[in-house]
Amino acid sequence: MRDHEHPKFREQVRDARARLQGVLATRLDWREDDLVTESGLTRAVVRAAIEELCHEGTLRPYFVPRHGHPSAMYRVVTPRIPTPRGPDREQLPPQARVVLEHLRSRNDTLLNIAAVLHMPSNQAHEALELLQAGGHVSCRYVGSLAIFSHEG
Repeated sequence: MRDHEHPKFREQVRDARARLQGVLATRLDWREDDLVTESGLTRAVVRAAIEELCHEGTLRPYFVPRHGHPSAMYRVVTPRIPTPRGPDREQLPPQARVVLEHLRSRNDTLLNIAAVLHMPSNQAHEALELLQAGGHVSCRYVGSLAIFSHEG
């Protein structure tokens, strides 16, 4: 039996989820290290709890550049509030237009969009945030993998 399947570990994860819910309520965005520090739990237990919370849709992972590499952050999912549609395609910055055109042909992940378009991941991330806020792009999760698609 693997450690993560052991009944005692599963019980720790269940208890951790309850503790993390209190910690998560204090702000919107979290790094794994911050959750470990704030909760006082072991990294393995926090990681397992994060995975379950992401799978349930309570947390959503996203990536930000840190020391030149994408670093995982977790955002507490809040109920979606309808927002007015953002700027028309012609009013979007050039990078956002390029990302939008790419997503018209296929659904894709942040890192692959950046690689295919030869764009730094932080620029692709900024473009995706702008496109999402404007209702041009949607995001769905398969496990913890964020997949972006064009909203026609």
